[in-house]
Amino acid sequence: MSKEKFKHYLEWFLLAAAVIVFYKTFDSLHIIYDVFKMILTILTPFIVGGALAYFLYPICKKVEGILEKTKKPWVIERRLSLSVFITYFAFLLLLAILLLYLIPLTINNVMDFISKSGQYVEQFDQLVTSTFSDPKLVSFLQSTFNNFQIPFDRLLNFDVLKYAQGAINTAGVLLSWVMGIVICPYVLFERRNLMRIFDQVMGMFIDQKKISLIHYYVRKVHIIFSNFIYGKAVDSLIIGIIAYIGFSLLNLKFAFMLALIIMVTNMIPYFGPFIGGIPVVIITLIVMNPITAIWVALFIFALQQFDGLILGPAILGDSVGISPFWIIFAITLFGGLFGFLGMFLGVPLIAVIRMIILEVRDYQANPSKQKLIDDE
Repeated sequence: MSKEKFKHYLEWFLLAAAVIVFYKTFDSLHIIYDVFKMILTILTPFIVGGALAYFLYPICKKVEGILEKTKKPWVIERRLSLSVFITYFAFLLLLAILLLYLIPLTINNVMDFISKSGQYVEQFDQLVTSTFSDPKLVSFLQSTFNNFQIPFDRLLNFDVLKYAQGAINTAGVLLSWVMGIVICPYVLFERRNLMRIFDQVMGMFIDQKKISLIHYYVRKVHIIFSNFIYGKAVDSLIIGIIAYIGFSLLNLKFAFMLALIIMVTNMIPYFGPFIGGIPVVIITLIVMNPITAIWVALFIFALQQFDGLILGPAILGDSVGISPFWIIFAITLFGGLFGFLGMFLGVPLIAVIRMIILEVRDYQANPSKQKLIDDE
């Protein structure tokens, strides 16, 4: 057999082997998915610990910078350990406040609302009946708010076995989170060694210029995500506090629960205020009365205007640098794919994609930019 024929047959053999491997991969996709899911479940504590460490890293870095300015040799020498300890202690203190006060208060509000939901809906039915005389309108409003009650009825009429299984699953999740909280300071403390190990492993496959390029883009992605997440968290916390004060002044029942809804949904750009404001007004309408609901709607509208025109720009500025159209597109796309988390993280994800496209375009127009990246 000639060398050319052998090469020709070898090419066909490799192509056939590639097709078989490709087919078997998709044929066994469920097995690959199960293995991947099992690995993720095992590594959940490390994923949680890494995520917490990522959120705490900017604070830790800031504390480390402050300690470095003390000009005390023993502090400067131990600034990494001290910064991790101070940051982690502050995090545990905040967590203790949440567990001892805020979470029990939220649970009490939610359980009290659920247990009395039937009573509130019945009172609202009576109000509708006494206010409106058109039977069709009464029937429509009653059916609407009876549908609103269905989720709470399901919570009250749960299956014991399903509840037990849910409790077991919840316990497993809590255990993973507890382990993640324990792992978090170790990730913070070892972050430089982990980065060094990453560089060493990547150096086995790619050259130093490509590693520098990875560092460059990781820093840029980190800046986009951290600015957006921290800015939006501070903005939503302030809005939540103002909402709680306003709801308390309006003497709303379950004021803390309603303010929490406003705070959490405010994390979603553009749509968040509406997603949170509508259920708050509906709950107020059922629990209180139409006049109070109108005042609540006006208050939420004013709060949204304050956030959109004054507070949000002051805190966030142009942190993502994308137009409202792409923000709405990101929320719609990633929200449909990943739910609430996708609606929140979709905006910085689109900003990252935009940044990479612009960087590639600029590099193609000016290849000398690569040297600037390498020098950073």
